[in-house]
Amino acid sequence: MIFPLLLTLLACKHPVEAPTELDELAIFLFREFETQDPEILAAGVENLRPLLEQAPDEGWSLSPPTIEDLAELEPPAGRDPGDCGGLAVVYSSPHPVTDHVTIMLQADLTPASPTAESYERSFLEGQGCFEDGGCEFLRTENAIFRSNLLMQMGFTLYEDYRWVDGAVLSRNWIAESAHGDSDSNHLWQDWELEAWLPTEDGVLRLWAMWTEAEYAGVSEELAEVSGRAGLISAMEAQDEWLDQSSR
Repeated sequence: MIFPLLLTLLACKHPVEAPTELDELAIFLFREFETQDPEILAAGVENLRPLLEQAPDEGWSLSPPTIEDLAELEPPAGRDPGDCGGLAVVYSSPHPVTDHVTIMLQADLTPASPTAESYERSFLEGQGCFEDGGCEFLRTENAIFRSNLLMQMGFTLYEDYRWVDGAVLSRNWIAESAHGDSDSNHLWQDWELEAWLPTEDGVLRLWAMWTEAEYAGVSEELAEVSGRAGLISAMEAQDEWLDQSSR
């Protein structure tokens, strides 16, 4: 009787539903990143594609996450994720997903990071098997010293990658708040989601981030404009790195 019952349960399994609005979908993909049911993320990626194909030029503003949206992650001490501001941008790259994976596997990411004076990556899991799809996850720890209009500070960023039906998702965060040398600039918390979706001409990229920060003399409006420009600049720099690597 067990086998017929199992078939009945499988037949009655409801299809996975994912949000269809970017604001909710981005945090859905962040929250479900570690799910053991691959259909959950696959449904999210399927809904993401038409949104990226019709993205507004200015991108999106995003609602802040809740503590539940962080899943198994914890915010830095004393911080509330509800205090974050959120934004997302879209970028079209002519390089296929497999080329972008080669960047993910670089130990020194400084050449592909225009605002980083140093960007050193250590691999925690998946370094030898992620590129060819032999494993689902790549997990990294990154020591970054960043210098730009908004801040000059060092911090540790964790970034995990996951294959999802030929696309790649990544989830990034800092476990501890970071502070500038003058103690006037503070990166209190940072949560990010990236996506690389294959197309006939390369990939469509999403970069979403939810950040709480303080920068001396910088308004929230300027911080958001600079944040959007910084994400686009970073993706352009990665394409330039890939262009030079292929020559």
